[in-house]
Amino acid sequence: MRFRVARIAGACAVAVMALMAIASVPSASAAEYVSCRAVKKGFYSDSKCSVRDEKKGKPKGTWELKVVEACEAVKKGFYSDAGCTVRDEKKGKPKGKFEKASGRKFTSHGAGATLGEVYGYPPVTCTSYTNTGEITGAKTGTAQLKFTGCEAAGQPCESGVGAGTIESTALDTNLVEPKAGEVLTQFVSSSGPSGYSYLLYCYLGVDVRVAGKVGGVTTGDINFLSPTNTEEFESGKGEQGLLTELNFGYGWGGPFATRYGLTSTTTFESETEIKT
Repeated sequence: MRFRVARIAGACAVAVMALMAIASVPSASAAEYVSCRAVKKGFYSDSKCSVRDEKKGKPKGTWELKVVEACEAVKKGFYSDAGCTVRDEKKGKPKGKFEKASGRKFTSHGAGATLGEVYGYPPVTCTSYTNTGEITGAKTGTAQLKFTGCEAAGQPCESGVGAGTIESTALDTNLVEPKAGEVLTQFVSSSGPSGYSYLLYCYLGVDVRVAGKVGGVTTGDINFLSPTNTEEFESGKGEQGLLTELNFGYGWGGPFATRYGLTSTTTFESETEIKT
């Protein structure tokens, strides 16, 4: 069957979009990314912020738990603004007061993903999942998702990068706390909920495109520093808000509500806490 890039938005994409939206949940959230940072004066003496160092309530150490920032104030940095967009240097030496924060990258992996069950059609399933991204602020990040071994009814699905491989568009991540103590890691297209997160084609003869948002229940680093956490995406848990459109050659049909199922483990470049 002829592969059509324009139709890569088919059934697989819709299934993958299920990864982006679980049930609608409030966007307000007290949850924030926190890490242990070197400072001039802090309440901890070690890089894991595990040993208090103070005297009469005053900091004596050089480390502190701080909300993660993409750009942080420093004694000498290569930027003059709080957004780290304007370089400030002289002969290669820093002259500014801001610098891009280190230690914000992360990777994720999982196996056995169900990318979508839509309107009674065969589900798109994949054997493995990886994700590379970066925390960009207290509640936000960016991510690029990749699924391999993808098929529907025994036929490969792809997004234009090789049979059986599906890659997302550029995605944003958000921390959402629908109720006290429960944290979701939400994925949504960088173009917003109406933007497509996946565009693909399944060799069954269907193009798929997926939009919306999805949020996985996050555990493993809630209110304590950890090098990893776990996100679980499944019906009845978190947020399922992905919508899929299908095209069998007669025009686009849908959108259809899409179920996404995956459990993934995320590893952070620096130990990270989600503080609620």
